[in-house]
Amino acid sequence: MNRYKKPNRKRTAGKKGFRLTQSIHYNDSVLQSMFTAADALLPIDETRRADTRRLLQQEFRSRTVLPLQDNRLLPVSLLRYTDRHLPCLHLLGCIAMLLVLLTMGLYFPTPQDAGVMVFASMTLPCFLVFFSVFEFRQICFTGMGELSKTCFFQIRQLAALSMIFSGILNLMAVSAAIILVGRQWKIRLLHLGLYVLVPFLFMQCICFGCMLLEKIRRHTWLCAAFLLPMAVFSLAAFQRPALYTESALFFWAAALFAGIVIFAGEMKLLFAKLDKGEILCTDWN
Repeated sequence: MNRYKKPNRKRTAGKKGFRLTQSIHYNDSVLQSMFTAADALLPIDETRRADTRRLLQQEFRSRTVLPLQDNRLLPVSLLRYTDRHLPCLHLLGCIAMLLVLLTMGLYFPTPQDAGVMVFASMTLPCFLVFFSVFEFRQICFTGMGELSKTCFFQIRQLAALSMIFSGILNLMAVSAAIILVGRQWKIRLLHLGLYVLVPFLFMQCICFGCMLLEKIRRHTWLCAAFLLPMAVFSLAAFQRPALYTESALFFWAAALFAGIVIFAGEMKLLFAKLDKGEILCTDWN
C-alpha cells in the first residue's frame, strides 16, 4: 500500500481557459512536527535572549503612560481624538438656521404671519439632518473600517459619539427655533413642538433608512432629493387649517411616537450592519 497520499488535482477556470492546480493536504500533527523540526535548526543565543527580556522589562517599568483601563475616560479620549471639522460645520448650520428665522421675523412680524413662520420652522430644521448623515458617512469613509476590531477606538464607538453629538446639536437648534417662533408669534410651545418635530424626525428616518439599503446608500444626492417631498408635505399641511386644531394634536402625537419607534429600529439595524462589516467593507471602503 502506498504510504503517501496522491496530490489532489483539480481544474479551475481562468480568463484564458482551464489550468491545473495541485494541493497537498496535511493534518495538524504533521504541520506541528514540521514547524518543530524547522525551529530546532535555528540557532538561539540564550545570553542575548535573556538580555533582550531584561531590557523589555526595564522599558515597561519606566513607562509613565499606562493603558487606559477606566471606562469613564473613554468618552474624553474620543472627544479628544475625533475629527472636529464636520461638527463645527454642523454648529454653523444650526446658527445659520436660527439667523434665517430671525431675519424672517423682521419681514413677517405680525400675528397674521404666524402661519408662514410655522411653515418655515417645519422646513428649515430638515436641512440639519444632512449634517448628521454626512458626519456618519465620514466615519465610514476613513478607510479603517476593516481594522475597527483591532484598534482602541472602534467604528461603533465613533459612530455612536457622532450620533450623540449631532443629536444634541439638532435638538438644541430645534428647541431654540420652537421657543423663538412660539414666543414671538404667540403660538403654544407644545403645539409648535409637535408641528416641527414630526417632519424633522421623519426626515431623519428617510435619510438613515436610505443608508440601510445597499444600492441607495452609495448616492448621497438621494438624501437631498427627499427634502422636496418633505417640503411639499409641510406646505400641504400648512394649507389645511384643520390639522392645526386642538383635536388634531392626537394625530401629531401619534405621528411623533411612530417616528421615534421607526428611528430607533433603524439605528439598531444600522449599528448591527456596522458590527457585521456590511456597510464598511462592501460599499464605502
